[in-house]
Amino acid sequence: DVLDVFIRGGEALSMRVPLGEYLIKYSTGDAWYGYKYLFGPRGGYSAAETPLEFKVNDDGLTKGFVLTLYEVRDGNLNIERLDWSDF
Repeated sequence: DVLDVFIRGGEALSMRVPLGEYLIKYSTGDAWYGYKYLFGPRGGYSAAETPLEFKVNDDGLTKGFVLTLYEVRDGNLNIERLDWSDF
């Protein structure tokens, strides 16, 4: 793991990450049981199908992303649903 972030429902987070390629995995749920059990078997577990690359573009600007952790109509991030045991 490179980075773990806990965000409460309805809140937003803006952060900087080191340049590089990242596989985004996230879990959601109503009750947090800690890092060992996460949100338990009733939680939702997902991963982006392709890694996100944070890099400096040819124009010198850093390429970033805005992620929403809910389904967006016509969104461009394909998500794979995971089983709790595979997370």
